[in-house]
Parts: sequence; C-alpha cells; structure tokens
Amino acid sequence: MNCPSPRSLSIYLSIYLSIYLSIYQSLNRSHSLFIYLSTSKQISLCLSLSRYLSFLLSLFLFSYVFLSFSLFLSSFFLSFCLFSFFFLSFFLCYFCFFFSSFLLFSFLFLSFVFHSLLFVCFFFLSFSVKLIHHKYGFHFTEVIISSNFLFFFLPLFFSFSFFLFLSFFLRSFFLLSFFFLLSLLLFLSFFFLSFFLSFFLSFFLSFLPSFLSFFLSTVSLSSFILFRLFVCLFVAFFFFFLSPFFFFLFLSSLFFLLSFFLFPFFFLFHSSFLSSFLPSFFLFIFKYVLFFSLNPNPLTF
Repeated sequence: MNCPSPRSLSIYLSIYLSIYLSIYQSLNRSHSLFIYLSTSKQISLCLSLSRYLSFLLSLFLFSYVFLSFSLFLSSFFLSFCLFSFFFLSFFLCYFCFFFSSFLLFSFLFLSFVFHSLLFVCFFFLSFSVKLIHHKYGFHFTEVIISSNFLFFFLPLFFSFSFFLFLSFFLRSFFLLSFFFLLSLLLFLSFFFLSFFLSFFLSFFLSFLPSFLSFFLSTVSLSSFILFRLFVCLFVAFFFFFLSPFFFFLFLSSLFFLLSFFLFPFFFLFHSSFLSSFLPSFFLFIFKYVLFFSLNPNPLTF
C-alpha cells in the first residue's frame, strides 16, 4: 500500500492550512459570520429576522390604517359639523323669514280689522249726527260743543293719527326686515347648496375609475381644477334654480304683493274718513279759533 511520506503530508497540511487561514482572514475582514454557523442556526436566525420584519410591517400597516381612519373620521366629523351648522342656520333663517311674514300678515289683518271698526264707528257717528240734525235741527258744531263731544272726539282723532304713524313705522320696519331676511336667505341658500354640492362632487369626481385617470392623463392639473370648479358651480346654480327656495321666494313675493295691494284697500277707509270727517273738523277748529273774537256766539256758525 502506498502511504504518503511525512514530507508530502506536511506539504499538504501546510497548503490546506494556508488556504484555510486565507479564507478565515478574508471572512473576518468582510464580517461575514454565517460561514461559522451551522445550518439550523442560520435558519433560526432567518426566521427570527423575518418574524421581526413581519411584526414591524404589521405595526406600520396598523398605524397607517389607524391614522388614515382617524383622519377620515375627523374630516367626516368636521364636514358634518359644517353641514349641520349651515343646515341649522339655513332653516333658522327660513323660520325667521316665515315668522316675519306671518307677523306682517297678522299686522295687516289687524290693521284691516281696526280700520274697519273705525270706519263703522265713524259711519254710525255721522249717521247719529245727521239724525240729531234732522230730528232736533242742531248743526254739527252745535252737537259737538253743546254735548261736550269735543272731549271725546279729540282723543279719538289723536289716537287715530298716532295709529296711522305707528302703522307706517311698523310697516316700514317689517318691510325692511323682510328684505333683509330675503337677501340673507338668498346668500345662505347659494352658499349652502354650493358647499353641499361641491362636497359630494369632490367624492364623486375622486372615485371615478377610468374616466378620471384618462382625464388626468390627457389634461393638466390646472385645467382639471378649473373644470371641476366649473362643474361645481354649474351644478350648484342648476340645483339652486330648481331648489324649493323659489317656492319660498314665491310665497314671500306673494306676501309682499299682498301687502302692496291691500294697503290701498286700507287707505280707502282712511280716505273715506279723511274726506268726510277731517275737513269739517279742521274747518270747525279754524273757524272757531279765528272767528271767535269776531263772533261771540260760535253756535251760530
């Protein structure tokens, strides 16, 4: 059997040792430790690293989902708060508008009732004065002075003039409040509808799958924003002109036209009173004050 000589063995071992030392030194220089570990240790280390990486990845995904959901909830809550604020202010303004219209209409009705009663009272007064004149032969001035009717007629006249002044003042106040609430309703309805429609149109335009990608790829961002604003304004104006606001505007204009058409009807009673009673009353006062010194007996006017 051929056995290697000790010299050859020493040469082989020296070669192997030199190769091993060179490899060891190169591995030490590159800090690679996986060569010195066994296969099971390498597998366990890889598994632990993958476990740590999966845990970090799941933590990152959970934090991303949590943050996105919290941002969505916060934006939804903010949008809901804004929506509820504009909704409540809108309907509060509608309530104030209808309340003022109801007050205006009630004031007109009460004015109509009061003027009717006043006209009836003055009609019966003139009828009684004519009856007294026809039966007893007294004149109108004689009836007023002899029966102390002047103390009744003067407060009635001043109260009626005060009511006329108050009616004009309240009428102007109600009309001013009416126009103010009408302009406020116009502004709030346009703002509320534009906000509401732009909110939903933003969602609608954000979730268009194919058309949006094609549109974004063909046009620039500025033109897309301008197009979106144009669509929002167009739909807002479209829904604004088709909204129930015009029904309320029709009712308000009906109240307004009713007030303007009923005021001359009320002034018929004013004119009947002014044309029949006030000239004679002022003529009597003028004659009584001016000619009292000339005529000692004013009952013979």
